[in-house]
Amino acid sequence: MRLTRLKHIIHEAFESAGYVNGIYFGDVYELWNNEQVHYVAACVTLDQVQSVGQLKEYRFTFYAADKLLDDEVNKTHALDYAEGALDAAMMYIDNHDEVLEVESDRVYTPFVQKFADTLAGYWVDVTIRVQPDMGICE
Repeated sequence: MRLTRLKHIIHEAFESAGYVNGIYFGDVYELWNNEQVHYVAACVTLDQVQSVGQLKEYRFTFYAADKLLDDEVNKTHALDYAEGALDAAMMYIDNHDEVLEVESDRVYTPFVQKFADTLAGYWVDVTIRVQPDMGICE
């Protein structure tokens, strides 16, 4: 497996939550700082790729968040949606046949931050180990 296939699996994983309406790959600060973001939103940032023996190890940061109302009365709901999206994604990836191992201490770090909108959510570091393909691409 290569990154293209793994990104597809991660996309499916966040879709499995059922209510994630925007799934983005790249720099969360660039991607969420526009008016086109659909909430609940997930963003995946590739941090590092490493060969470990005969395996390939991809290290990501997963973000999930929802838009806050002006008075932030929905903050707890936003956090619940973000946590549920991350839980669903991690479970999907954990159970995927092509993924050998998912390593995460499952420490979800909460945040409230202003992007184009003010969001509440969590981020978590995730390492996914796969059997690399010998070909150039999938």
